[in-house]
Order: sequence, then structure tokens, then C-alpha cells
Amino acid sequence: MALSEYTIKQVALGFIKSFYSHRPRAPMNPTLFGTDMRGEGGIVADGFLKFKTEEEEDFLATFEATAYEVRDEVYYKPRRDLIRWDSSALAFSFLAIFLALCHLEGWYPLLEYGFLLLSIYALSIFLAIFIGAYFIFPYFRRYRYIFAVEQFKQYHADEQWIAVGHDVFSSIEDRNFKELKRQCIRYGFGLVMVNENRKPRLIMAPARAQWFGEKRAQIQLVPFQQVTKRLPPINYEKWIDQLKKPLLKLFKPIQKENNYRWFSQSHPKQGFIMLTALLFMSLLLYREWQQWPIHFQGEEAYRTEMLNQIKENQPESRFYFVDAPVALFGDTTFKAYILPEEEEEFDDLADQPTVRDESIPIRIIYGEPGEDNIYYASCERLSIYDTTVYLIQDTLVPKIAEAEDRLDVYSNIGLHGTAVQANCFEQAYPGYLLFVEDVYEDSLSAAVMKDSLMVQFSAANLPTVLRLVAWKGR
Repeated sequence: MALSEYTIKQVALGFIKSFYSHRPRAPMNPTLFGTDMRGEGGIVADGFLKFKTEEEEDFLATFEATAYEVRDEVYYKPRRDLIRWDSSALAFSFLAIFLALCHLEGWYPLLEYGFLLLSIYALSIFLAIFIGAYFIFPYFRRYRYIFAVEQFKQYHADEQWIAVGHDVFSSIEDRNFKELKRQCIRYGFGLVMVNENRKPRLIMAPARAQWFGEKRAQIQLVPFQQVTKRLPPINYEKWIDQLKKPLLKLFKPIQKENNYRWFSQSHPKQGFIMLTALLFMSLLLYREWQQWPIHFQGEEAYRTEMLNQIKENQPESRFYFVDAPVALFGDTTFKAYILPEEEEEFDDLADQPTVRDESIPIRIIYGEPGEDNIYYASCERLSIYDTTVYLIQDTLVPKIAEAEDRLDVYSNIGLHGTAVQANCFEQAYPGYLLFVEDVYEDSLSAAVMKDSLMVQFSAANLPTVLRLVAWKGR
């Protein structure tokens, strides 16, 4: 049975109230919570929870609820404006680099083809690169736009959640679900799924560390009922019909036609690249134009130039200076040319490929899908935690090559993992311990993620037994 957005809001609100029920807070201060909040700039928060911490600071948690009928909120779409800007910057950069290489090789296109034909060639190359990049870039993660995630970026909240119904995604292998999960991990957002029995299931908890810092704006959220009360009274029904659609666009970004708003974003880096490339090409073409073999000049301009040169020209010297050596009479040892000494040759030196020093022991290996492994020669990375954390352990392998192979298996199914030498945990046995996904600060989140990973491993025909490991940094 499909869940309505109202049901998901109520379940999500109850979940975050339970999730933060044991969070320390200032005494004699109420905990505020509610649903259907609105903010300036068309910001929509389906629910919130707010209280004062022990340090008398405001703590705000908000969530976005998504049902099947508004599933486009959490489905990713290619961001065409960013694609156009990046494609233009790439095309301008290529033209500038290509023109510079032509000048280095002593070939001058402007002198070869003329201004008109060169402009046609340059425009053709620009369009070819732009169109090719425009159709290739959407496959890269950089251009995947999720409305719910982008809306969270527009305003500040200490922790933010996305709650989705069980029927929003076809399965955990759904590409939209994987992308939503990846972006939640990247930006530190929490993710909850409500099953058909209206029970919340924690997929991941929000990160305590602030990924955005102080970049996001502080906005005031007010209930939607107060927003409608602030609107002036309307006495005619036809005026209500005329204002209905603009109001829906302002206060409800997701429409029945599955159209959603794009939050505006500036692109100063791409603009700077294009402007720099354009100025650089203009400078090269100007220098090339100065080398034009025939330059027609008017008679009046020629007379003016000659009169100016008379004032600056120096008379021809009456003496001749010889810069060659002079042979004295009877000098039999005179050499007309001085040969330069032969330079020492270094044939025995050759570039050697850079390889990892096998003498340095590798303590920790971190692998992420689509990226090269990162190696650490020290166990100090595990000492950053001053409290007990929980890791999801997969297996133990004796050799580093086997650990790298296991990390490749994680990468193939879209997971990142960590291989840690056993002695980093003060264990006597040799080898590397393999851990999947993140480090969790509470056992509940780790247990939920472990169960989710077991399902994912089984779906990929990779039977394994995962277990939780508690670790306290030294």
C-alpha cells in the first residue's frame, strides 16, 4: 500500500523525537517541533525539532518527507546549467591551448586562413567540443542534482534528514537510491525509510561534523498556516483562481506535473576561465596580426610616421667595428673560430617509474568506488576518536594483496572500505582486518547499516558474515 506524504511526515516526526530524546539539553526549556514549515526564498521544511543544548545554544533538526507521488524530490536529474557552463569553459580552454601550441610550433592560423575563415573554424571547433561535452558530462556525478539535497544546502540546520516511503525506490540497487545515499554520506545528511507498516528504518544518521561550516544562511521557518494568514484578504473568487498557481509555485516546489524548482547558483570559476582564455587568445592573435606580411598604410599616416622618425633617427656611423678576432702578422697559432667545448653526456641517466617503497609498512588502506586506494604508513588515523566508535568488520586476510583485492570487490558494488593492519588494534595475529562503509558513533546506526549491507552483499551474490566491532581511540 502506498504511503501518503502526510503519513511519512508523522512517522518521521515521531522518529526524530525519539532519536533526540536522550540528547542533553538545557533544563526548563521546551522542545519545539512541528510540520509543514516555510522559509524565505521558497524553502520548504516538512518538519522540524528545536531545543536548547546544555551550552544554551539552539539546536535545529529538519527533515524532508517524500512519498511516491512526489518521488522526483529524491530522484537525481542532470543539472543542465552547470553542464553548459563547464562545456563552454572546456571549449574556450581547448581553443586557447591549441592556439598557444600553434604559435610554439611557428604556425600562425590567422596569417594562414585570414580572419573570416579562422572565425568559422574556431566556431566549428567550439561547437564540436561544447556539444560533445554537453552529452558526456551528464554521466559524471558532479552534475547529478537532487532537489531535496539541494534544498538543504540553502539554509542552516544542525542536522537534516530525508525520510522516504518504501515504494519510492524499486530496490536498494536503484540508481536513484544509490545516488541519494551517496550524497547524504557526502554532505552529512540522515536518511530514513518508512516501510509498509509505517515503521521507520534508519539507513544512516546525520554526521556530527559540519560539512558546510558557516556558508549556509540562517533563515526563519514559520508554519504554513501563518504564511497564508499573512496574505491579504481576497474578496473575489476569480482573483483566488488567478493567484492559485503562483502561490503553489512559491510554497510548493513539487507540482503534480513532476516539475520542480532549480535553486540558482553562480558560476564564477567557469566565467573566470572563459574570460582568461578569451583574453589570452586575443593577445596571441594581436601578436600574430603584427606579423602580417603586408600592411597597407594611408599616405597621410605614412608622412606623419616618417616625420616622427626623423626626430629619433641617428646618423650613420663613420667608423666600422669588427667583432671577429684579428690575426697578427706572423701568428701561426691563430684560430679563426673558437669551438665550444663538448658538453658532458649523461646517457646512463634515465627516468625511472615512481613505485611505492616496499620497505615502508602499510598500516591502513582506504578504498572508494572509482578512485585509487589511499595508503597510510601509520595507525595514528585511528587515534582521532576520543569515544567508543563502531565498525562493521567483514573478514581478516593475511596479505596486503588480498586486502587490495577485497577492497576492489567493495568498489564493484558501490561501497567503500578500509583495510587496517591487525596490530593497529593491538592484536597479536598478523594480517589486515577489512571494514565496510563508515565509522559510527552509536551501535544502533551501525547495527542498522550492518543489516542493510548484508542484504546488499547477498543481492550481489557475495555471501559474507558481518559483525560489529567496538573501538576506543588511544
